[in-house]
Amino acid sequence: MNQIIDLLRRHPELALFATLSLGYFFGQFKFGALSLGTVASTLLVGVVIGLVNIKIDPFTKSVFFYLFIFAIGYKVGPQFFQGLRGEGLRQAALSVIFCFLALGSVWSVSMLLHYDKGLAAGLMAGAVTESATIGSASDAINQLDVPPATKEKAISHLAVGY
Repeated sequence: MNQIIDLLRRHPELALFATLSLGYFFGQFKFGALSLGTVASTLLVGVVIGLVNIKIDPFTKSVFFYLFIFAIGYKVGPQFFQGLRGEGLRQAALSVIFCFLALGSVWSVSMLLHYDKGLAAGLMAGAVTESATIGSASDAINQLDVPPATKEKAISHLAVGY
């Protein structure tokens, strides 16, 4: 097991592809009528592989985050503009109201409980079930003008808050 962990630490790109392939593999299993699905399975496998402290360089993180955002936009972009007809504008207004309420609630709780930036961002990502928020928050945390130890702590709190 230690040899595998050492290999993944020396070549973090293997850890990334192992997470994707194992997540897809485990996502295919069904337990009766219950199935995690590929997205949840990949997230769980990523958390487990991340426990062995594998460092992935920021450029690779950014590339995969942008690919994720592009894939989502490519899939739902045309449907978005078609949905603006009829009830679509009312639903868009409701979405804007929801965004302000979610942000206000998370901000209030974070200020009240003295959460750091990582924990607050993780809470926001989990509250609105939007995993893309994790990528945006980790990029923002990495650009903060604080010591590296503080950045690392905030990024680890990001996953905990989610």
